[in-house]
Amino acid sequence: MEVKYEDPRFDDLSELKVGVDCHKYDLEEYYLPPVLRRVLKTSKEGEVFQIRTSRREKVLPTFSDPAGIFSREILEGYTKEVTLTICLIAFEQKDYLFKSLIAEKQARLNFLKGQATAFFKAGNLRKALKLYLKVHSYFRTKDARNNFQKEDDTAEAYQSIARELDAVNQACLTNVCVIHGKRKEWREVIRYADEALLTEPCHVKALYHKGRALLELTEYQQAIEVLGKAIECDPSNTEVKRELARAETALKGY
Repeated sequence: MEVKYEDPRFDDLSELKVGVDCHKYDLEEYYLPPVLRRVLKTSKEGEVFQIRTSRREKVLPTFSDPAGIFSREILEGYTKEVTLTICLIAFEQKDYLFKSLIAEKQARLNFLKGQATAFFKAGNLRKALKLYLKVHSYFRTKDARNNFQKEDDTAEAYQSIARELDAVNQACLTNVCVIHGKRKEWREVIRYADEALLTEPCHVKALYHKGRALLELTEYQQAIEVLGKAIECDPSNTEVKRELARAETALKGY
């Protein structure tokens, strides 16, 4: 693959109209080809560059581009070489999350979680895991729950969003457990289930994943204790009941 930088082709970039002469993309939406996203992150405003590659997969976007510029149907038609010539007209830097209002944090983190889920559904577990952990990192550093803007944190609206933020974090952590479980990385499942349980000791999904991981590690007695607690929290949960029965049977035959 070759990346070549050229002299600007436009005399006055300010006259270009978004949606007509150029298009605006959010790099967190993954509508651009991966190689283009990487180059844009280090490009300068007004810079023109050209990407030439014979590896077609390098220029296929992860998700369908609504603008139709980077169409998978068109790009898949190239059999020998693809050349992209791009000019970065301008860029906007997103504010740091810790500086945002709590409602803005909620929108941003839900968006990132949605992108992670889209990757998960597409079968890209590596990227899904990376994004779920990115969301969790904002809670680990406390950026998601600080009050930089000095909002009234006693107000019901603020507290309601704060609870929803905690739920986003817990959902990401349990999804991380699912991915590690698919990879049979049971110690990692326990690690992230425990993190979810720090803020919600009766989080049934976290207890389920931890209990199942302990069962797979032949820690039968611990698995029974964890799954038993999950049953106490949700007596009608059939998945937990099934794993608990499996753990009890395994312990008897151990």
